Amino acid sequence: MKKTEKTLRREVVVEKIKEIVNEDFGKFELNIKTIGEEKLFLTPDYVGRIFKSVTGESLKDYINRIRVEKAKELDVKPVTLGRRILRTETAGLTTLSILMYLLEES
Repeated sequence: MKKTEKTLRREVVVEKIKEIVNEDFGKFELNIKTIGEEKLFLTPDYVGRIFKSVTGESLKDYINRIRVEKAKELDVKPVTLGRRILRTETAGLTTLSILMYLLEES
């Protein structure tokens, strides 16, 4: 079946979103709003709907999944030096509880 022009445009937008996430996953402020408004000049709702319709996954879940995958690639682990220090700022995971939750979910 031949893809419609609308479907092709949506796929192009989703590929651009994926590029942005893979480039900026380490930035704390990366979210649907910044991707939509600051990078693509589209509304966040529209970006979220397109992403979910093409991939079947919410953009928030995709961002979190990429961050966890990158943290695993970096072999990031919390260390103890009197208290736990999280070494995951490079993966955009800024608190121990977020990292532990996402690693447990994956």
